[in-house]
Formats: sequence, C-alpha cells, structure tokens
Amino acid sequence: MRFCIAVSSDVSIDVPLAWKIAVLSLWSPFEHMFGSTLQGLSRHQERIDKEAAAAQMVQQHKQQLTEDLERWLNPVNYDHDLHRYVEMRTPKTTGLWLIQNDRVKTWLNPDPLDGRSRLLWLTGIPGSGKTSVWIRNRNKGNDFV
Repeated sequence: MRFCIAVSSDVSIDVPLAWKIAVLSLWSPFEHMFGSTLQGLSRHQERIDKEAAAAQMVQQHKQQLTEDLERWLNPVNYDHDLHRYVEMRTPKTTGLWLIQNDRVKTWLNPDPLDGRSRLLWLTGIPGSGKTSVWIRNRNKGNDFV
C-alpha cells in the first residue's frame, strides 16, 4: 500500500506506508500533544463565562435596587393630581374676581423699572379655597406664580 503526499498543487510524491508510520511516530499528533491544554482552556472558558454571567446578574440586581430606592426616596409629585382634582371640583369661574381686580392686574403687569418685590399673599381659613383660586388662575396672568 502506498500513500501520496502533495508537495504543491501540481506535484505529489508517493510515500510508502512505513515512512508515514515512522513520521507519525516521531511527530505526535496535535491532539496528543495539546489535548490536555485545550481541555484546560475549555474548562477555564466555561468558568469565565459563568463568572461573567453571575457578575452581570449582580449588576442588574444592584441597578434594580438603586432604581427602587430612588423611586421610594423621591417625593411624590402631587401637583398634577391636585390640579386635576381642583379642575373637577371647582367651577371654571372660581377666582376670576381675583385676576379681574385692578390692583391685581397692576401687580401681574408691573413696571420693569419699579424694582419692588412681587408677592401675593392669600389668607383665609382652612377650606376657604385659597389653593383652588391659585390653581385656577396660575396660568391666566403673566407669570402669576
């Protein structure tokens, strides 16, 4: 039995089986020489992949805890709910008397050279409608709030 070894794309040499066996016995196959190293690398790769997955899970858990804590610590914004409640509960004409008052109109459109502080102080007993007046009229004048 004879084997053929290709030297180049157009030249090949016939080699007896004995020579092939001799060469293979002197030169150990790749798997024999590096098999244990490849297996070790494969095991290390599996461990690294598992560690990376675990680290990613820990990071995601920390991120979720941080978001939950921030949501818990942040104050609740009641402005939207309050505005909606007042809109439903009070007539649309509530507080119009305030922004139709001449003194309030002057206060809403001050002289820029005046330099005085603009502060509107509403007083009244609890439940008299100060918040309702404020919410109904806060966007009707120039910079009411």
